[in-house]
Amino acid sequence: MTQRQATNTCRFQDCEQRIQPWFELCASHNDAKTKGVINECPNCDQFKAANYPLCRNCNAADRNQNTNRRGKYEPERNPKWDAADEEGDVFFVYILKLDGGKFYAGHTRELRERMSEHRDGKTQSTAGKNPRLVWFQDVDTREEAAQGEAYLKELIDKNEREVRRMVTEFLDLVREVDTTADRDTTPPSGGNNQKTQFRPRRFGYRR
Repeated sequence: MTQRQATNTCRFQDCEQRIQPWFELCASHNDAKTKGVINECPNCDQFKAANYPLCRNCNAADRNQNTNRRGKYEPERNPKWDAADEEGDVFFVYILKLDGGKFYAGHTRELRERMSEHRDGKTQSTAGKNPRLVWFQDVDTREEAAQGEAYLKELIDKNEREVRRMVTEFLDLVREVDTTADRDTTPPSGGNNQKTQFRPRRFGYRR
């Protein structure tokens, strides 16, 4: 009589689906892996959503570490922001394109003023590189904006093609809105002057 093989649990975070030991994932999560929707967490053996840098457990552990270490992709924090941020109700994550085709990601509470600083060479990373704003997204809190900047910096380093896709999609939407606005400037007699509005898609780091 043939003995049954022991079963394991799917390696996707929080999935308790039982699987055979020669599989890593249950059927649905294996399909998601094939499509590139999920991948392995770099800190452990769990799988996670591909648009997050860490799985849920590792992200929580990272947040709870009381150290002053700041990794390359860790969200930026500054105690000086706290008082001013109490009055802010919108923050921005943005991407600049520099001479030579390189991208730069940042976040700010004042987008216009920050762009002026970049153009005037006040930021060392972009000074003398003709920075041009090619993508931005508004978010509700400084924390979200800082997380967004960290996410984009990693994406620029590891998957620049995805960044280019985001920028192209955004600029196409801007051109479409501009075209619609021009077309609607003089509405037909008796018509309504309704202009198209859009919000760029939010992405992985927003929970």
